[in-house]
Amino acid sequence: MLIINNTDNELIIVIHNDIVAAPRPRVTRFGVTYYPKKYNDFRNSIINSINNIDKPLKLINAPINIDIKFEFKIPKSYTTNKRKELESIGFYHTNKPDIDNIIKSYLDILVSSNILSDDSIVSKISAVKKYNPDISKDIVTIIITHIESTGKNQNEYI
Repeated sequence: MLIINNTDNELIIVIHNDIVAAPRPRVTRFGVTYYPKKYNDFRNSIINSINNIDKPLKLINAPINIDIKFEFKIPKSYTTNKRKELESIGFYHTNKPDIDNIIKSYLDILVSSNILSDDSIVSKISAVKKYNPDISKDIVTIIITHIESTGKNQNEYI
């Protein structure tokens, strides 16, 4: 499932799908690079969902900030004690997949679906991985905000 909310200054994309990290590309003995089938299928399913929305999105080609929240369902195999442990640490997800590889996978999707012209336009990014005890499917929320140019020297780093 895909939910998109688009305003002049902000684009919010909510994706209900398994979270898959970008793997290293594989290389054949002939020097051809490719990604594993699982990753390609994952990417293509989300790209197709984005491209099939009723109102096409405009290509973003200006500096942006991105906030991403990765919400994982708690595995059924986790015991009550393990669930209490998760709650005590704020439900933060500290297992694989690594957050940098997940971010890469979703930035690749945003570029391939013609939402971003290139991932180099991202000037600031923040991300969090957490377990959510109230969901049955993983959820990714991406908030893309245009950076407003004030004409002043902005020394904001955090």
